[in-house]
Amino acid sequence: MRLQFESQDGGELVRHDMGLQLLFGFSLFLVMFTVGFKVNTITKDKASGVWNRLILSPVRKTEMYMGHLLYSSLIGVLQSPEQFGTLFPSIIPIMPLISGGYMPPGTITNPILLGIAEVIPLTHAMKALTGIAVYGYGIADLWLPISCSSGCCAWA
Repeated sequence: MRLQFESQDGGELVRHDMGLQLLFGFSLFLVMFTVGFKVNTITKDKASGVWNRLILSPVRKTEMYMGHLLYSSLIGVLQSPEQFGTLFPSIIPIMPLISGGYMPPGTITNPILLGIAEVIPLTHAMKALTGIAVYGYGIADLWLPISCSSGCCAWA
Protein backbone atom coordinates (compact mmCIF):
# COMPACT_ATOMS: atom_id res chain seq x y z
CA MET A 1 0.00 0.00 0.00
CA ARG A 2 1.36 3.42 -0.98
CA LEU A 3 0.24 6.64 0.72
CA GLN A 4 0.46 9.96 -1.12
CA PHE A 5 0.13 13.41 0.36
CA GLU A 6 -0.78 16.55 -1.52
CA SER A 7 -2.13 19.96 -0.63
CA GLN A 8 -5.74 21.01 -1.09
CA ASP A 9 -4.97 22.61 -4.44
CA GLY A 10 -3.13 19.50 -5.68
CA GLY A 11 0.35 20.96 -5.28
CA GLU A 12 3.28 19.78 -3.21
CA LEU A 13 2.66 19.57 0.54
CA VAL A 14 5.00 21.89 2.43
CA ARG A 15 6.15 20.69 5.85
CA HIS A 16 5.15 23.18 8.53
CA ASP A 17 7.90 24.26 10.93
CA MET A 18 6.25 25.01 14.28
CA GLY A 19 9.50 26.39 15.70
CA LEU A 20 9.54 29.05 13.01
CA GLN A 21 5.86 29.80 13.66
CA LEU A 22 6.54 30.30 17.38
CA LEU A 23 9.62 32.42 16.65
CA PHE A 24 7.56 34.77 14.50
CA GLY A 25 4.62 34.79 16.93
CA PHE A 26 6.68 35.62 20.02
CA SER A 27 8.85 38.14 18.15
CA LEU A 28 5.82 40.05 16.93
CA PHE A 29 4.28 39.83 20.42
CA LEU A 30 7.40 41.44 21.93
CA VAL A 31 7.46 44.11 19.21
CA MET A 32 3.85 45.01 20.02
CA PHE A 33 4.72 45.42 23.70
CA THR A 34 7.80 47.52 22.89
CA VAL A 35 5.81 49.77 20.57
CA GLY A 36 3.07 50.05 23.18
CA PHE A 37 5.53 51.18 25.81
CA LYS A 38 7.09 53.61 23.36
CA VAL A 39 3.76 55.19 22.50
CA ASN A 40 2.88 55.34 26.20
CA THR A 41 6.15 57.14 27.00
CA ILE A 42 5.78 59.65 24.16
CA THR A 43 2.16 60.33 25.15
CA LYS A 44 3.21 61.04 28.73
CA ASP A 45 6.00 63.32 27.50
CA LYS A 46 3.61 65.23 25.22
CA ALA A 47 1.05 65.65 27.99
CA SER A 48 3.65 66.96 30.44
CA GLY A 49 5.34 69.28 27.90
CA VAL A 50 8.68 67.44 27.98
CA TRP A 51 8.37 66.43 24.31
CA ASN A 52 8.35 70.07 23.12
CA ARG A 53 11.54 70.76 25.08
CA LEU A 54 13.17 67.59 23.69
CA ILE A 55 12.43 68.63 20.12
CA LEU A 56 14.09 72.02 20.67
CA SER A 57 17.18 70.52 22.37
CA PRO A 58 20.50 70.15 20.48
CA VAL A 59 20.18 66.35 20.59
CA ARG A 60 19.72 64.75 17.18
CA LYS A 61 16.34 63.16 16.54
CA THR A 62 17.86 59.71 15.89
CA GLU A 63 19.59 59.85 19.29
CA MET A 64 16.35 60.94 20.93
CA TYR A 65 14.32 58.15 19.31
CA MET A 66 16.95 55.49 20.07
CA GLY A 67 17.09 56.64 23.69
CA HIS A 68 13.31 56.37 23.95
CA LEU A 69 13.32 52.94 22.29
CA LEU A 70 16.01 51.57 24.64
CA TYR A 71 14.29 53.07 27.66
CA SER A 72 10.91 51.67 26.62
CA SER A 73 12.37 48.23 25.98
CA LEU A 74 14.07 48.19 29.38
CA ILE A 75 10.94 49.38 31.18
CA GLY A 76 8.88 46.88 29.19
CA VAL A 77 10.98 44.03 30.56
CA LEU A 78 11.26 45.28 34.15
CA GLN A 79 7.95 47.03 34.81
CA SER A 80 4.89 45.18 36.04
CA PRO A 81 1.56 45.27 34.14
CA GLU A 82 -0.16 47.14 36.97
CA GLN A 83 2.06 50.16 36.41
CA PHE A 84 1.49 50.18 32.65
CA GLY A 85 -2.26 49.84 32.74
CA THR A 86 -4.73 47.03 32.66
CA LEU A 87 -6.22 47.21 29.18
CA PHE A 88 -3.09 46.98 27.01
CA PRO A 89 -1.48 44.00 28.79
CA SER A 90 -4.82 42.23 28.82
CA ILE A 91 -5.48 42.53 25.08
CA ILE A 92 -2.01 42.07 23.54
CA PRO A 93 -1.46 38.44 24.75
CA ILE A 94 -4.81 37.40 23.25
CA MET A 95 -3.95 38.74 19.78
CA PRO A 96 -1.36 36.04 18.88
CA LEU A 97 -3.75 33.34 20.08
CA ILE A 98 -6.62 34.55 17.90
CA SER A 99 -4.38 35.24 14.91
CA GLY A 100 -2.87 31.73 15.07
CA GLY A 101 0.64 32.78 16.05
CA TYR A 102 1.04 30.03 18.65
CA MET A 103 -0.59 27.10 16.83
CA PRO A 104 -0.35 25.33 13.45
CA PRO A 105 -2.40 26.70 10.54
CA GLY A 106 -5.94 25.37 10.34
CA THR A 107 -6.31 24.85 14.10
CA ILE A 108 -8.81 27.68 14.51
CA THR A 109 -11.98 26.84 12.60
CA ASN A 110 -14.57 29.01 14.35
CA PRO A 111 -15.86 31.55 11.79
CA ILE A 112 -16.24 34.28 14.43
CA LEU A 113 -12.62 33.93 15.58
CA LEU A 114 -11.46 33.79 11.96
CA GLY A 115 -13.33 37.04 11.28
CA ILE A 116 -11.76 38.71 14.31
CA ALA A 117 -8.34 37.43 13.23
CA GLU A 118 -8.67 39.21 9.88
CA VAL A 119 -8.90 42.54 11.73
CA ILE A 120 -5.77 41.89 13.81
CA PRO A 121 -2.59 43.15 12.08
CA LEU A 122 -0.58 40.29 13.59
CA THR A 123 -2.45 37.79 11.39
CA HIS A 124 -1.22 39.46 8.21
CA ALA A 125 2.30 39.99 9.56
CA MET A 126 2.48 36.24 10.31
CA LYS A 127 1.31 35.47 6.75
CA ALA A 128 4.04 37.71 5.34
CA LEU A 129 6.84 36.27 7.51
CA THR A 130 5.75 32.67 6.89
CA GLY A 131 5.47 33.40 3.18
CA ILE A 132 9.05 34.64 3.08
CA ALA A 133 10.57 31.90 5.26
CA VAL A 134 8.62 28.84 4.10
CA TYR A 135 7.31 29.57 0.62
CA GLY A 136 10.03 31.94 -0.64
CA TYR A 137 7.63 34.79 -1.40
CA GLY A 138 8.97 37.84 -3.15
CA ILE A 139 7.84 41.45 -2.97
CA ALA A 140 5.03 40.84 -5.47
CA ASP A 141 3.59 38.08 -3.26
CA LEU A 142 3.83 40.15 -0.08
CA TRP A 143 1.90 43.25 -1.08
CA LEU A 144 -1.45 41.90 0.15
CA PRO A 145 -0.38 40.78 3.67
CA ILE A 146 1.69 43.93 4.16
CA SER A 147 -1.06 46.27 2.94
CA CYS A 148 -3.67 44.46 5.10
CA SER A 149 -1.39 44.69 8.10
CA SER A 150 -0.75 48.38 7.52
CA GLY A 151 -4.42 49.13 6.92
CA CYS A 152 -5.49 47.27 10.05
CA CYS A 153 -2.90 49.11 12.13
CA ALA A 154 -4.48 52.41 11.18
CA TRP A 155 -7.87 51.54 12.67
CA ALA A 156 -7.42 48.47 14.90
